[in-house]
Amino acid sequence: MDDFELLRHRIPGYEAFYIPDYVTLEEEQYLIRKITETPQQKWKQLANRRLQVWGGEITVKNVLLAQEMPPFLRSYPNIMPRLQDTGVFASSPHRGPNHVILNEYLPGQGIMPHEDGPTYHPVVATISLGSHSVFHYYRYNPADAHSPDGTAAPPREGGRSIDATPVLTLFLEPRSLVISRGPMYTSHLHGIRETSQDRISRGDKNMPPTLTDLGVQIANWKMLSGQEAKKAMQAGGVLQRGIRYSLTCRDVERVSCAKPFASMTAQEAARRSCDHKRWWRCSGPNGISVELLPTCTSRHYWHRSPAFVVLTTYKSAPLTFGRRRRM
Repeated sequence: MDDFELLRHRIPGYEAFYIPDYVTLEEEQYLIRKITETPQQKWKQLANRRLQVWGGEITVKNVLLAQEMPPFLRSYPNIMPRLQDTGVFASSPHRGPNHVILNEYLPGQGIMPHEDGPTYHPVVATISLGSHSVFHYYRYNPADAHSPDGTAAPPREGGRSIDATPVLTLFLEPRSLVISRGPMYTSHLHGIRETSQDRISRGDKNMPPTLTDLGVQIANWKMLSGQEAKKAMQAGGVLQRGIRYSLTCRDVERVSCAKPFASMTAQEAARRSCDHKRWWRCSGPNGISVELLPTCTSRHYWHRSPAFVVLTTYKSAPLTFGRRRRM
């Protein structure tokens, strides 16, 4: 998909794009099956939804500790390569997404207006699976026009106030892709209201359909492909939400050079530490047992944890070296 083709899916006047039927029904069924087969311990339970993180964890310093994506994202149905082929990530550091958050929304669940922040390149691509949803873009009230740090601010005390009326509202069908970039990423918030159904007032050739309770127009109504959704837009109706899975795909700009331990051999670790060939089992600060590989620099070590090998500095507490352990 080149830029010209992508422009056919642009929401007029906004740096937002809606692509219906981005994945087929068979691909959707396959992805949902893979998601539901995931072990329970992979899920993180939040107050209003649960999620999984694929591609690695992000540190407090906004650095990605990269891990391999699940096979069903890298191979069939080729979600990652296909997103790269859209061209929206062409100017990002890695020219494609390297981080995916899977959200599971039950009927009645949503997410408050928020920004994704400066950790990511200002492009986000979200695939919807299983059920429709309604996606709102918001802006801060004019008095709070400039975000100090790019983080989300709740529409209540302690943060910048958010205009309660959405700037733009999109109806997201199952199997669709929505892309936000540029000012829609950097200057706007986005969210999903907590509701189990969406009541739609019909539109006509001159007037878009609206969400009855909010009175906001559905901007992408002419782009929809599903018969049920199109009928609701033309005649009005109530659409019940089901279980929805969203794949939110972004490019984390800063990635740690530390290689996941699961894929690093002892020989690789040794070569990265001035040719010292053995790990040492040590008693570190507070008596914690650690395994370290000394470097040529005083108090610097390669620290082995269950997941990563990282360069560690112990400044305040001496290390008591115990028996040497061959790798």
